[in-house]
Amino acid sequence: MLMFSHDLKEWLAHAQLLAQRMAILIVLLSATLAACATLAAVLGILPWIDLSVLISGKPFHLGMPVQLTLTIFLLGLTAFLPSSARVMALEVSHRQFKTSMEDVARAYHAAHAADRRG
Repeated sequence: MLMFSHDLKEWLAHAQLLAQRMAILIVLLSATLAACATLAAVLGILPWIDLSVLISGKPFHLGMPVQLTLTIFLLGLTAFLPSSARVMALEVSHRQFKTSMEDVARAYHAAHAADRRG
């Protein structure tokens, strides 16, 4: 049962790492795609998003502001990716830190042997 618990924790740690990396990739790809589509719309290569809304019977064309807002939001999210990568690296290094009873016993004997020698 103890081995199963350790294997499950290890599997969950790998699954979490994979999900985090996929999320970073999705944010990067979405921001890149949105920026390219918006730039192409500004240059007239692609049309703006077509989003018309009726408010009190008056039509409002919100495609351009929605597309610009979404692009700015996604580009803003990419500012957090470097810190996210540092946190992920720290989490991985902490997960790989293992101390066994043999390590503790070896350190205990080394410390006491040094004390006995003076």
